[in-house]
Amino acid sequence: MFARAVENRVFTVTANRTGTEDRGGNRLEFTGQSVMVSPKGQYLIEAGKNDEVVMTVEIDPLLAMDKHVTGSNNIFEDRRKELYKL
Repeated sequence: MFARAVENRVFTVTANRTGTEDRGGNRLEFTGQSVMVSPKGQYLIEAGKNDEVVMTVEIDPLLAMDKHVTGSNNIFEDRRKELYKL
């Protein structure tokens, strides 16, 4: 989700299960490692592979309003609107 956060300039959250589960003779192992990433690609919170936790973080939603990747690149202004149709 790091790439999606950066390319779309949004906060992303990946909430994963941890541990194992037996399903009809098949053992499933879950990866854990839940994260929240900022629009600038900063990992704001990270859980470990085996952590069973509830985590909170304070964010500023206005950070996601800035769609400038660089001083001369804006993800909305650089769209090719003629390619979008319903």
